[in-house]
Amino acid sequence: MLTLLEWDSAFFGLRLARVAGSALDAHAAAEAVAAGRKQRLDCLSLLLPAADGPSIAAAQAAGFCLVDLRVTMERSGTAPVSAPGSTAAIRVQRPDDVPALETIAGEAHRNTRFSRDPRFPAERAADLYRTWIRQECGGGADQVLVSEEDGAPTGYVSCHLGAGGLARIGLFGVRSDQRGRGAGGALLAAALGWFGRAGHAGVSVVTQGHGLAAQRLYQRAGFLTSRVELWFHLWLT
Repeated sequence: MLTLLEWDSAFFGLRLARVAGSALDAHAAAEAVAAGRKQRLDCLSLLLPAADGPSIAAAQAAGFCLVDLRVTMERSGTAPVSAPGSTAAIRVQRPDDVPALETIAGEAHRNTRFSRDPRFPAERAADLYRTWIRQECGGGADQVLVSEEDGAPTGYVSCHLGAGGLARIGLFGVRSDQRGRGAGGALLAAALGWFGRAGHAGVSVVTQGHGLAAQRLYQRAGFLTSRVELWFHLWLT
């Protein structure tokens, strides 16, 4: 019923676990909370389909609080995507890019479920994404593409090849002073081109319900929403 999140727990210095499954009733919710207390966990996380009203009601009745809206989008086909108006050059990530990419990651992902939950220290939540992009550049991703202006990185997108022809976009971030200037569109177009050359006709990406600019970017590139889910947290300490 509960899965201990070992990496997350070590990173935040807390005992964190996720409630297994995608449905919940009052009995299962009570069992999860009791198990969490017995195991002396700090926080339980729960992901439910946004259309599952009974499960959502059971979670809220048990004390779980909504912290984020998770939107999965998918694109099929390998039709090229243009990035009009962008002056950003796109290239493959180099080892000496990592410090600059960590800086971008630290401020580009400030509205995630961890940063929206005040019980997680804001700077530590930002550190999570600095660590994540460093790991992506160190081999965690199949490819990391970087946008560049005047010789300096302005954004990144990490690319993951998948089984069954469905690829996945991992981390996608653009430096704050470059947003709205085409770097994001250029990165996305380059990533989709890279996936196509690798033989992947389908690409998925996870974004947030309140991230309208990101959703519009994906929609212009032919992505459609395939799944909407809700993240809940319950603190036991």
